[in-house]
Amino acid sequence: MPSKAYTGKHGVKEGDGIAMNMRREDHALTRTHGNRSNARSNLKPRDELAADVRDVRKICQDKGRYTPGIRKGLQGVIKKNEEKFPHLYGKDVKK
Repeated sequence: MPSKAYTGKHGVKEGDGIAMNMRREDHALTRTHGNRSNARSNLKPRDELAADVRDVRKICQDKGRYTPGIRKGLQGVIKKNEEKFPHLYGKDVKK
C-alpha cells in the first residue's frame, strides 16, 4: 500500500513496495483494485497511504473482521512505509 501503479509513479520499484495480505474477496472491494487504479491520483503519498488504510479498515469492519491483528497489520504498513520511504511518507514531508 499504496498500489504498485501509484508508488511506481513516485519512483518505487516493483517489488519494493509495502504490502499486506488480504482475502481475495476483500481485496476485490478495495478502492484501487483492477480498473479502479489510483495511478492518476492527485493525493500526496502520505494522504494516499492514509486513504488506502482507511479503505481496508472499513472493508474489514463491514465484514466483521476488523481484529486487533488487522489493526496491528495496518499500523505496520504505515510504519514500514515511513521507515523505508521517509521522503514520501515521513511525518516531516511538506504537503
